[in-house]
Amino acid sequence: MKIIFALALLASVLSGCGGNSQSLPEESNGSIETVPVSITDYEGGFKIFTQKELVRGAYEPEYGCYTGAYILSDKVSGGDIANFEQITGVEHGMYTYVYKMGQPFPSDWVLGCIAKMKTPNIIIVPENIDNPYDTKLLEKAARQCGEFSVPVFIHFYPVDNSCGYKSEEYRAFFQIARAYFSQYANKAAFVWDIGADSMDMAESFYPGDSFVDWAGINICMSIDYETQRLTEDIIPKLNYFYYTFQEKKPMFISQLAVSHFSSVNHAYYLNEADLAIGEIYMRTKEDFPRIKAVNYMSYNGIEPVNMNQGGDNYSVAADSRIANIYKAAVESEYFLSTLDFTSGGENFTQKCALPYEAIYHNDSFYADKYFMSFINGNEDTGQEVTIAGNEEYYPLTGLYVNSDFKARTVEVRRN
Repeated sequence: MKIIFALALLASVLSGCGGNSQSLPEESNGSIETVPVSITDYEGGFKIFTQKELVRGAYEPEYGCYTGAYILSDKVSGGDIANFEQITGVEHGMYTYVYKMGQPFPSDWVLGCIAKMKTPNIIIVPENIDNPYDTKLLEKAARQCGEFSVPVFIHFYPVDNSCGYKSEEYRAFFQIARAYFSQYANKAAFVWDIGADSMDMAESFYPGDSFVDWAGINICMSIDYETQRLTEDIIPKLNYFYYTFQEKKPMFISQLAVSHFSSVNHAYYLNEADLAIGEIYMRTKEDFPRIKAVNYMSYNGIEPVNMNQGGDNYSVAADSRIANIYKAAVESEYFLSTLDFTSGGENFTQKCALPYEAIYHNDSFYADKYFMSFINGNEDTGQEVTIAGNEEYYPLTGLYVNSDFKARTVEVRRN
């Protein structure tokens, strides 16, 4: 059966230009006529989306993205929530504490968050990396967290290339941790985090869907001292992370830090920071709709008080220029300062990105053979092939598609 796709070109492109969405006319169910064109100057990089029914995670908003920040090492704001929000002009829904298991639980800090109507967001790391799997300390932490009986996000033992964990032991201990918190702190949403540079470890370290409420990624963009620019483009890594988890879990950019100053050459990189911060928050809104929370790590890594001391300043409270950059990125109503504690377990419809691209030429969309094979089971759609740059493209109209795509709307957006 020939199923018709409604295709919409979303005219708000990543350059920031606005416009109205425009629907293309539907084809008839009769025979399809295609006109071969020579695509010699086409615009590339359009993402393809479809709608799918998913299950909402714990505290996951249906629409929008929670805002959060780590400020306890931020010398300018003094770690004070009111000061930080006044400096940045941004209200946040959650604030973050990095807790070494075995040290005194941050009870006063949790109470301070509650008093200011902010959700505690706690990153738990082992106090002793040589003995990270201490169940007595784990049980104690879970009991202490549960004493407050308030919603909280727990990021348990983030994974990266330097963590030193063995995957089997790590997964087993994460599962035990989830059991303890479920018993003693059942209002905690459990987040599994991985570093953007460590995505090759995701498959072996992921504890399993039944033990994870949210999937998180940690992103740190420092200055490359050879090129004098920010480290490599983070979007391909975000894409990989997103395609891996978008249908499984709501996603969290758990630690985002972007440098704007280097002490190596005492130079500011405000333009680079503006582009990077703006793109990450904008992409979250436009291209990664199931990233439902972003936590910015605002600290000056040059200060000796920081555990990861280096030559970069990531604080968005450092001066008015970087504060305005951050405010401009986050001030959209899409970014939420109030959390929804009633959600979790319901079915809902979510736009999902497909790992394929379309091209746009002469008011029409075309896809390559890999996308056609994905939706059709083979590349033969009965449509005439268009050749562009030695690649075969097919018009995105009147497709033979498998039942999973029946009556779905597909959108394309410039990547």
